[in-house]
Amino acid sequence: GLSDVNNDGIDDLIIGDIQTYVYAGQNGTGFVVYGQKGGLPNINLYQMTTAQGFGVIGDSDLGGCGWSVSRAG
Repeated sequence: GLSDVNNDGIDDLIIGDIQTYVYAGQNGTGFVVYGQKGGLPNINLYQMTTAQGFGVIGDSDLGGCGWSVSRAG
């Protein structure tokens, strides 16, 4: 778990994708998905609204962004 990033009293989720291709490189992305009462609906991580969460794209090819998220929270 990630804890509660947006301070709404519901735990949030972090997801790593090491194979996000950006600018012709394999940059990787870390996604934070805001928890919701009753569970999460199906969400396309690459089309999330700011109400659903956000992604952080790595700044370099093979830089490892999104690789190790298991220890967060």
